[in-house]
Amino acid sequence: MYIKNIQLQKFRSWPELKMSFKPGINIIVGPNASGKTNILEAIFFLATTKPLSSHYLADLMYRNSSESHLEAIVIDSQNYEHLLNINLSQADSLMRQSYLVGKVRVSRRHFLEEFNALFFEPNDLNFISGRPSRRRRVIDRFLASVDWDYYQSLNTYKKIVRQRNNLLFQIRSQGSSLNKLWPWNKSLVKYSQLIQTKRQELIEFFNQIQRSKQTSIRLEFKKSPVSQELINKADNLKREVEAAASLWGPHRDDFIFQWSGQPLSRFGSRGQQRLAFFEFFINQKDWLIKFKKQRPILLLDDIFSELDDDYIKKFLTQMADCQVIISDIFHRQDLAGNINWLAV
Repeated sequence: MYIKNIQLQKFRSWPELKMSFKPGINIIVGPNASGKTNILEAIFFLATTKPLSSHYLADLMYRNSSESHLEAIVIDSQNYEHLLNINLSQADSLMRQSYLVGKVRVSRRHFLEEFNALFFEPNDLNFISGRPSRRRRVIDRFLASVDWDYYQSLNTYKKIVRQRNNLLFQIRSQGSSLNKLWPWNKSLVKYSQLIQTKRQELIEFFNQIQRSKQTSIRLEFKKSPVSQELINKADNLKREVEAAASLWGPHRDDFIFQWSGQPLSRFGSRGQQRLAFFEFFINQKDWLIKFKKQRPILLLDDIFSELDDDYIKKFLTQMADCQVIISDIFHRQDLAGNINWLAV
């Protein structure tokens, strides 16, 4: 599967853009702030219907425009063309989205089944040494883009945590009854189970691949336990009320990369951390191929600034079975092979 072309109208920094791609490696070349990353984000948005680096759809629109349009032709494994459209519009602070396959308007769930894309950005390299929230963000970004049940459960879970935290604050500040927590506790446990099960499956798949490659890299899932018994204990309820925050559940999970049994965030070199993250990125591609029977489009933003020449060649070789779209500021003469160079 690969993307043949894309058209943008009033998306991010682009008032208008048309660009064609080829199977294999495509490299978009242009100076800093020329809009290269925005092209990659447009493809990611078409694959996931979610902004890459913002919580607000309005941020995707060109210079506060009231509407935005994205269109792409994707070629599937049977060589059939799929015409995909997303239209965004804003009126009276209300955002509207519509999704079309061909000329037929479809649901978001149906639209998400058309193709998958994986996105790398340099900040993702802080996945290993950064805060737990960054690690959860990277893993959630992947699972929510390829698993509809996970996407819905995660969104619902976040709302439950917000509502429950508000209640805990009311109990602490106003003396409200603890009984108000009961339905939220039940929902918290229900959605926690699905989210943590999906995360566990992904981690186990990664470790299985690393064992088969005979690497020293492993990923430990530090699951935040959650159950009715745990959160209904008097001492635990007291702690949560004092903190006015939910102290157990997937929003407290963490993922620890290890090298020969030692945590990479503390004992690993920068090179080892990069290697571990790229192994995890490639693992996502392999997961999609195995379980979704679909080869994703790989979107790599400014990857050459983070890798030496030897590893660049090794990394590109491992991605050769997918379409790859890369942004860079240089036209690199040292890269051999059939590369489609695109200038902006």
